[in-house]
Amino acid sequence: MLFNIKRRYLLGLCTAALAASVWSGAPAEAQEPRELRIMVFGGTLGAGFLEAIKGFEEKHNVTFDVTQSTAVQALNRLVAREGQEPEWDIGHMSPSAHFMGAELDIWEEITPELVPNMADLHPFAIDRGKYVGWGVLAFGLQINTEAMANAGVPEPTSWRDLWNPEYKDRIALFDFSNAYSQAFLDVVMQIEGDEDAAFAALRALRPNVARFPLTPAEIDNFLLQEDVWIGANSDSRANLLARQGAPIKFVAPEEGAGAWLVHLDIPKNSPNRDLALELMNYVLSPEIQAELALHAELGPVNTKTVLSQEALDKGLAYGDAVDGMMTLRWDNIVPNIDHLSERWNRDFQN
Repeated sequence: MLFNIKRRYLLGLCTAALAASVWSGAPAEAQEPRELRIMVFGGTLGAGFLEAIKGFEEKHNVTFDVTQSTAVQALNRLVAREGQEPEWDIGHMSPSAHFMGAELDIWEEITPELVPNMADLHPFAIDRGKYVGWGVLAFGLQINTEAMANAGVPEPTSWRDLWNPEYKDRIALFDFSNAYSQAFLDVVMQIEGDEDAAFAALRALRPNVARFPLTPAEIDNFLLQEDVWIGANSDSRANLLARQGAPIKFVAPEEGAGAWLVHLDIPKNSPNRDLALELMNYVLSPEIQAELALHAELGPVNTKTVLSQEALDKGLAYGDAVDGMMTLRWDNIVPNIDHLSERWNRDFQN
């Protein structure tokens, strides 16, 4: 359920100094107080996002009106209000929900003239030259190193290693209702060349796959209990477990980890479009990208971002880890989701 949280942050001099280095409009004292409505995801990601951008409020004499939601819920409400003023001015979107909104022509198109920091983004962070992501997860392999060492089997280094017969009944892939398996299918299609070749490869992989969990927590538990050794998942899950002392490691496959973007979108007909564009530029600046990496634990998308050692220790997609990342083709998955879901269940999972 959507719910609103009115927030006004008290800022220290350090945050104000940081914000002062970022592109902005008129000085705060020359403006009337304004309200900007933001939609964020829940959990660490949403809370970390708000912590990182709190300097924008004081700099622009703005109060954030925060709505927390899932991407699908927020998108559905925007569609239901088509042609009316949207309930929020700028917000988070998952890759698939962003794509659906773009197909429905719901989002404002973004250009470097409107958002100057767009010019410094990694290519994978820009969708069709007119939409942007604000942070990236690496989609790859999550493995239990201790279990694999005890079994005397090699750790995978590539996506193709999943077909190793030594991994029989030791792999977990999400149910296709989870977007991570939709991403996995796209990875296999990119590697194999087309849909038919991908499903032929998946049929050959089937003996190695023991579990099709629905949630990240389930795949974590299967790994920790050594029911499986390998899962296809994001770096954030593996890194969190590793920091907690578990023998879990993230592997970026040599063909490339998938670039899993969290998008930042502005709905059309927002009365606060210009202010939302200013916030977008602020979010994409190198300084705030570094703060987002620290607090929201997503890899930065601005190529000029320099991370602190504390952020580096989180194991985020950054530097060499970003080179060669695969662009996940949601335009190939989302329009065909019903067909691909049926085929995944018929020809692979079941």
